[in-house]
Amino acid sequence: MNVGCVHGGSFLHLVCLRKHPKVSAFKKHVQSIEHRKQMEELFPNGQLSGHGFFPNIVFINPNSKYDNKTQSIGLCLLNLVYCPATRTYFYLCHVCEEKRPSENILHHLSSRDHCNNYISYMDPNLLSFSWMPSSDTRVFPRPEITKEVKETRNTLQILDMPANLMNKINKGTYSEVMHTLIENEKLLKRLEAIKPMRTMIQEYQRDSNRKHPLLGQ
Repeated sequence: MNVGCVHGGSFLHLVCLRKHPKVSAFKKHVQSIEHRKQMEELFPNGQLSGHGFFPNIVFINPNSKYDNKTQSIGLCLLNLVYCPATRTYFYLCHVCEEKRPSENILHHLSSRDHCNNYISYMDPNLLSFSWMPSSDTRVFPRPEITKEVKETRNTLQILDMPANLMNKINKGTYSEVMHTLIENEKLLKRLEAIKPMRTMIQEYQRDSNRKHPLLGQ
């Protein structure tokens, strides 16, 4: 089993930059001639396989009672990388800059460190600190974070790889995998096009309405 995805979310194919509302629609797309042509254009030297293997994806019911064990956040900054030929797959968490295996991805997405990293990445104003009066340092079930999980940015990005390239990166670290991927200029442009902008500390410090004036000092 793979990643927890909030019901109502979608799946973005990083090769074709097409978004699909359901797994079935995504699978149909990757079996199409159009997709094959896009793969050949993006990976001209790639060892492309036929159709077949596709990782399972776990869904979380948004109407259930959320807690740290089940709720996930930051799917828009997560890549599922898989290869039909080798039947291997892993995750790239761009928030934490970590490569994660499938067996602990749900735990990672609901961990305090990951969630705080995501909030810092997207909106530092939502951060809470223990020294602040009446500060709620819990990530969940704070209303503003629950709203973020349920309603926005819940698109999982998926990248299928040629066998020769997957064999090269499968055992690598996050930085090694990213170094290899961005060597492909066309793929780099796709990754940059859909990646949410990080809130930089210099930009945050210039914001006169920031809630944490000491952050970054």
